[in-house]
Amino acid sequence: MRLSNEYIENLTKDKINSPRAVDKLVTDELLKMGFSYKIIGTHYLHDSIVYSTSLKLEDFKTVGLFYRDIEMTIKKKYNIKYVCYYKAIENSIERAFEVGNINYLLNTFKNVYDNEKMKVTKNEFIMVMRQKIMAALGIQQNATQLRLIIQGIVENITDITLLQALCNIVVSVESGVTV
Repeated sequence: MRLSNEYIENLTKDKINSPRAVDKLVTDELLKMGFSYKIIGTHYLHDSIVYSTSLKLEDFKTVGLFYRDIEMTIKKKYNIKYVCYYKAIENSIERAFEVGNINYLLNTFKNVYDNEKMKVTKNEFIMVMRQKIMAALGIQQNATQLRLIIQGIVENITDITLLQALCNIVVSVESGVTV
């Protein structure tokens, strides 16, 4: 489905002129990074981040279900399929890393940027931005939320050495040894 320039311009005006602090914070951050609101993927990403800040991680059994809820909500809002949602966001992120403020992007996503693939996945992007926006709003994360975030990150790690190191840290913490 091809969206008209007028439709995208109206979406952009709504976000830029929104009275909601969370919308302004997300807009400011994405623009600072070099995202273009002329790209529909930026709108999907923006709305995903905004919606994610309204959710409590502890309400979900896994981080995967948290992301699925976000995807379902945005897909329903825009009446799109998952492939459109996913590809549009990935293209928007990729474009920002190509033409945006690369130093700011790499600094913001230093812990999740994949050097081999030279990218940040949409889920990692949403989570990092969610944490940044919530901190700006003065909303603190609790231990359960951090545990779920770590669980989501660990699920994507395939390096056995790194997983063993993480396991050693967890065992040390559980046995009372300070690391």
